[in-house]
Amino acid sequence: MSAAPRSTAPRVIDMRCRPAYLHDFFGKTPGSPGEDLARWLNRRVGTRGDDAHFIRSRTPDGFLAEVRGAGLAHAVVVGRHTPGQHLPNDTIHAIVQGHAELIGIGAVDPVLQGEADALAEVERAVKTLGLAGIDLEPGFGAPPRHPDDAAYFPVYDLAQQLGVPVFLMTGPTSPDLRFNDPAPVARVAQAFPRLPIVAYHGWWPNVQQAIGLAFRYDNVLGVSSTNAPTRKPSRRCSARRPECRVAPLHKRRATTQCAAWLAFPSGWPRTAASALSHDLPIARYWLRRASRIHPHCGASARGY
Repeated sequence: MSAAPRSTAPRVIDMRCRPAYLHDFFGKTPGSPGEDLARWLNRRVGTRGDDAHFIRSRTPDGFLAEVRGAGLAHAVVVGRHTPGQHLPNDTIHAIVQGHAELIGIGAVDPVLQGEADALAEVERAVKTLGLAGIDLEPGFGAPPRHPDDAAYFPVYDLAQQLGVPVFLMTGPTSPDLRFNDPAPVARVAQAFPRLPIVAYHGWWPNVQQAIGLAFRYDNVLGVSSTNAPTRKPSRRCSARRPECRVAPLHKRRATTQCAAWLAFPSGWPRTAASALSHDLPIARYWLRRASRIHPHCGASARGY
C-alpha cells in the first residue's frame, strides 16, 4: 500500500503573537489608552488594512478564529516578566492548553524573583506547564542589564539542560537603547553552545552587528521585526525604506551570510497574522535561500 502523498499546503508558523484579551497593552479594553496605543503601533509598523484588526482577538474564540483563518500551522504566544508588565506563565498555559496550533513560551526575571524562585519557575513552566521555551528581557529590567549579566547565567544553564530555547526581547522599544546591543550575547553563545538563543526583533536597528553575531554563532537565531517580508532584498535597501523598517534583515548580506538565522513573526496584535500567509511567495523566496533553519527553533518559518 503506497503512502499518502505529502501535503503541499504552505505551513506557516507565527513566531510571536499575543491575543488582545491578554493585556490592555495589546488593546484589551475598548476605548482605552491601550487600544489607542495598539492602533498607533499598528500604523507605525506599517500594518496593512484596518489598524484595529486586533479587536477580533478580544476573546479566546476570536483569537483562535484569527489563527485558523490565517492558515497558520502554529502561533507562538509569549509570556513576559518585567517590572513594567507581567504575563504569568499560568496565563500563557491556559491560552495554549488544548489547542495544538498554539505554542506557549514562559518568562522569568531572576532579578525580580531571585535566582532560586526563577529557576524553580523555569522547571515548572517547562516540565509541568509544557511551555516550549523561556523569555528573558534584560534590557527592560530595573535597572536595565545586558544579556551577559551574571544574573541570567543560571537560567541559561538550566534551559540548556532542559533542551529548550531562551528568547530575548530586543529592539527599538528598549527603554534605554544602549542595552539594545547584540555584542554581549556572544559571551552567552560561547558559554552555552547547546542553547538556542532567539532574539525577538533582531536588535533592530543594530542589524549589521546582529548578522555578524549570527554568522559567528550557530546557536544564535533572530526573529525579524513585527511584519512579514514584503519584497526581495535590494542593494538599495535602507532604514528609510518601509520594507526595511518592518523587516530589517532583508539585506543582501543577510541572505548570503546567515539565511538560516531568519524567522518571521506577525508581532500580533501589531500586525494581522494573515499577513504571513498573504506573503507566501516572498516567504518561500527567503526560505529557499535559508538552507538550514535551526532545528531547535521549531516555531520558526521552516516547513513552507
